[in-house]
Amino acid sequence: MRWFDPGAFVPPKDAFGNVGRNTLRGDTISNVDMAIHKTIMLAPVTLQLRAEVFNVLNRSFFYLPVADLTKANAGQVTRAGDARQVQLGVNLRF
Repeated sequence: MRWFDPGAFVPPKDAFGNVGRNTLRGDTISNVDMAIHKTIMLAPVTLQLRAEVFNVLNRSFFYLPVADLTKANAGQVTRAGDARQVQLGVNLRF
């Protein structure tokens, strides 16, 4: 599926075309990251437990389409953003 029709952007011969700036726009990126931690104080050491979550809402977003009209996949979106990622960690200080 194409994001835009590349045939609509073929310039006339010996001309650069007249498409305005920022005519093609991609998705908006709305991303929520979250981190929580718990610090446990023991006599000689401190233990910290961490959990970090990236893209908490697992909202998909797509990168810009291929804008080079000479390529076969012109107008197609070929990449997407990362899905939700969870990272756990332990920090021991002594």
